[in-house]
Amino acid sequence: MQHSGNDEPARIAIGTLTNVGASLLGISGCAVNILRNLERSRFTGRLWASHGYDDVRGLPEVVLTIPPLVFRAACKLRLPLELVARWNEREFLRQLDPSALVWAFPGWSPALFARLRARGHTIILERINSAVAHARQVLAQQAARHGLPVPAHLNQQAVDNEAQELESADYIFVCSPFVERSFRSLGVPERKLVRCSYGWSPADYQFPPAREHGNAVPRFLFVGADTLRKGLPDLLTIWQRANPPAVLRILGRIAPEISARFSSVLSQSNVEVLGTDYSLTRHYRESDVFVLPSHEEGSPLVTYIALGAGIPSLVSPAGAGGIVRDDVEGLVRDPTDADAFTDALLRLATDADLRERLGRSARAASTHYTWQQVAASRSVVFAGIAGANFDATTVPWPADER
Repeated sequence: MQHSGNDEPARIAIGTLTNVGASLLGISGCAVNILRNLERSRFTGRLWASHGYDDVRGLPEVVLTIPPLVFRAACKLRLPLELVARWNEREFLRQLDPSALVWAFPGWSPALFARLRARGHTIILERINSAVAHARQVLAQQAARHGLPVPAHLNQQAVDNEAQELESADYIFVCSPFVERSFRSLGVPERKLVRCSYGWSPADYQFPPAREHGNAVPRFLFVGADTLRKGLPDLLTIWQRANPPAVLRILGRIAPEISARFSSVLSQSNVEVLGTDYSLTRHYRESDVFVLPSHEEGSPLVTYIALGAGIPSLVSPAGAGGIVRDDVEGLVRDPTDADAFTDALLRLATDADLRERLGRSARAASTHYTWQQVAASRSVVFAGIAGANFDATTVPWPADER
């Protein structure tokens, strides 16, 4: 869509489709929060989803393609998810503005991409993690290290499907340097790769303006469910080896094979398994350090919350998500380098001044990643793509602008 030629900026339509339930949480929440915060006089953005949770029902930015009663009936009848996804895609195509930019989250069918190309839409992919081929290789290596199974969803079909998507796309949002490198390693042209970030909502978490006094025994908080990918086996191994004067609190479902393999560590007095009690505000407030030694990621939303909570992070390069800088908002170490990760863990466990310094920097950085700020950055990109001569290679990383 070109500029209308008058003094008013052109109105830009954005059509977004997800094949997971719409919510203000998780990756669909990224889309909803960005669309909600775009300038309404300039952008018309919609997210199409087969179903949605209570927190998004009634929002003008969310279109539920299957009536809730029909969706519940489909679930009771155990209709194939493929059928539901195709219904979602059909309604998306039927209702999509012919001039809209298409902002595509993972999970689309090749047939839908072909129809969008035939209709002349500009397609912008959102990559929430590193390239599937890269993730498959990385996690196969980690599974072999720990004697654990390779995640079944990272199969050759998934690799082939993403290759088709990458070929069809005009642009690809990459949410961290880790993700960008994974696509460049596959030969994806730099002109397609658009740097971006995700964000967080201060209203949802309402952390105090300044950190209260920390715990006498520091608490490290791990948040994650995909625990091989998130590096929990390495963290447990290092925690047992280091035996720091601190408590490790694990929030999220632990895979049964990891629970069995590391049962002795998980039963230690300085380890607490919190289960799936996702009272995130409380858990972050009660913590002194956020820890995420992931082997494969995008830009984890839980890392943004750690910034907002004003606590330092101990993260891998993947877990840093492009927003935590080493010795600024936290310490960034490779979890497969056990000596380096152990040293960083012990420093954070024993040095209150270090925790305070990094925590202050984290809180300051968090103000750059509110959804309002993220939407402002995305709007520049959407407007550039809708106009002429957009150069993706000139878009900086948000952390570089701080």
